[in-house]
Amino acid sequence: MRIFSCRLLLVAIAMVASTLYASAQRHTVTGRVVEAENQPVAFATIVILNGDRQVAGGTSDQDGHFALTSSSGEYTLQASYIGYKSHKQQIVIDGNIDLGEIVLSSDETAID
Repeated sequence: MRIFSCRLLLVAIAMVASTLYASAQRHTVTGRVVEAENQPVAFATIVILNGDRQVAGGTSDQDGHFALTSSSGEYTLQASYIGYKSHKQQIVIDGNIDLGEIVLSSDETAID
């Protein structure tokens, strides 16, 4: 009976450890930020949000490309740059994903 209890305990520990390992895995989210004319938006701010809390963030490179890492889950991705309307979209991360092109629209707010 004692051997059975020890084996059961070891199986339980292994299950908990594998669950913790799987939830801690990091995945890469990539994409490219462009404007309406398909020109890259260099140095746009890209963040991954969980509610109001930022879990990852960075900027696009000179060609508009970005790569962020995050753990699995459901998030909001936000891309922004001065002079453009912010872009938000819901994403589900369960592995590495490429979001393709994210198009920022011009913010034509006039200043008097």
